[in-house]
Amino acid sequence: MKAFLIVANGLKDNTKECVDQLTAFLDQEKVGFHIVWIQYSTNLMEEMHGKDLSGYEAAIVIGGDGTLIRASRALKEHMMPLIGVNVGNIGYLCEVDREHIIPSMRRILNGEYTLEKRMLLRGKTVDTQQDALNEIAIYRGGKLCIVLLELYVNGQYLTTYRGDGLVIATPTGSTGYNMSCGGPIVNPASSMILVTPIAPHSTTSSRSIVLEDSSEIEIRPVHRDGQQDPEEILVSFDGADTRSLTEPIRIWKSDNETLLVKLTQNSFLETLKQKL
Repeated sequence: MKAFLIVANGLKDNTKECVDQLTAFLDQEKVGFHIVWIQYSTNLMEEMHGKDLSGYEAAIVIGGDGTLIRASRALKEHMMPLIGVNVGNIGYLCEVDREHIIPSMRRILNGEYTLEKRMLLRGKTVDTQQDALNEIAIYRGGKLCIVLLELYVNGQYLTTYRGDGLVIATPTGSTGYNMSCGGPIVNPASSMILVTPIAPHSTTSSRSIVLEDSSEIEIRPVHRDGQQDPEEILVSFDGADTRSLTEPIRIWKSDNETLLVKLTQNSFLETLKQKL
């Protein structure tokens, strides 16, 4: 690889030190790079929109899992491999710890890596269509009340969830919000759709459901007494782009994919054991 896009989270401790170390190494190796800093106000999708990125062979994302997710969504149409460098806490998605960034980059420049594909989910409402690497979450807004969500799979009604909401997750997102809600942990390289309730208020619909990746899901918000309350139910994509949900949302496997650079041959179970 001869040129890298560097996406750096300026809100994380040690990021600048890591970037300085990385860029000094790339200069020494005569490898090109361009840095994009993420701050509170940075909209990375807008930052990357319309940019010519054809000269960059991969993106080095320095931050944590959240930074890598933001980069994945912003760069999804470019099919650019992502190299995650963790300067955060757990870092399930990030392949490289900041202490090992230079040896890891040497291996990458020598071609000692593989690419792993991760599926994305696509969600479509009446006013938006977006992809998510981790999950699409539908949940109650500011009011302390139960929301009702009808779940349809391939056009067939399955059940009505009563509680704080639903997490529709990818295998990559199984160790995120899905896990926090008691959902199953699955191999992130697999392809399936996970449906997990958030704080369910019913014993009959308190379990997660694992669906084939070819499934099309529709979630219909149920408004009590026919009242349309735009603040009652919200939807977010990977924890961002939150908006009111007053109409059904359709969710299916996206045609886009995320490519992650892998340096180790550790199995998913070995990685999980280290992180848990």
